[in-house]
Amino acid sequence: MILAGILIFLNFLEIFNNSDPRIEKYSNAIAYFILMVIFSKMFWFKNYVQWNRKGIMIKLNNSWGKNYKFEEISNFNLQNNELIISKFNGQINAFNLQNIEPESINKLINILKANT
Repeated sequence: MILAGILIFLNFLEIFNNSDPRIEKYSNAIAYFILMVIFSKMFWFKNYVQWNRKGIMIKLNNSWGKNYKFEEISNFNLQNNELIISKFNGQINAFNLQNIEPESINKLINILKANT
């Protein structure tokens, strides 16, 4: 991601413009390809979890994930191979954890415990 940012910044300053114009085209194409690969990781995998200090995105056994802010999660329960996340506004979402390794389930629970 840093490499893509540097290439885009250098093209913005038109540093490659004085030399061969093909270099500018190729560096732009490479930079945007790197960004496309990084931001499309969610679509590569059937089960995907991404988090930072503010929120979490959970995609389990479906094509689209759910985004949560940690401050909005009131509680979560793991029962009958299902993760149930409740928000303060009353919204409840259930994730089927079938075919997910117990180690991965424990990591997800630990992330939720540490941040909510």
